[in-house]
Amino acid sequence: PGSEAEVYVPILIVLGVITAFSNARWWSHDALFESEIAHDPHYMEGRVELAKSALARGDAATAMTHAMAAIEASHDNSFTGYWSPRDTYYLLARAQWQQGMTTEAARNFDTALEYQPQDAELLYWRGVSRLGLEEFDGAEQDLRRALTLRQPFPEAAADLGVLMARQARYVDAYPLLKEALDSGLTG
Repeated sequence: PGSEAEVYVPILIVLGVITAFSNARWWSHDALFESEIAHDPHYMEGRVELAKSALARGDAATAMTHAMAAIEASHDNSFTGYWSPRDTYYLLARAQWQQGMTTEAARNFDTALEYQPQDAELLYWRGVSRLGLEEFDGAEQDLRRALTLRQPFPEAAADLGVLMARQARYVDAYPLLKEALDSGLTG
């Protein structure tokens, strides 16, 4: 009876090690989705996750590539997988913003807002992009709506305060900038 253990235990250990190394893709968030995309290039959820990851590490070009691939794959009627248009267009727009593509970013924030019109984060970023395009009235509307939908929202308060200060509306700017500073917002 003890002799079987001498034979089977080493075999089980070898098989366990082989299995562990063959599933190495499960050890990394990015590696998992890259592996899935290698099998199915239309895997939109994987593309969105890789875009999120790339944006988080500051790689806007890769984030744009994955977001655009997810959007392109969404046009394939034979694909039935899950994807969030709001998240995908948001990620694409944020990547474009980081690349200095302000006009394109504003357009994609618009598209994302078609899917979630009361999203404070989207309104904030569209307001920031409109501010960059010097569309001050639209920027003010977006930033005000973002502040209405989310309290506290120190980033929106700060950017709205800066916009008002640029227009010499100091009395209106002061409470917004004070709110942002009191909330601990720096830089």
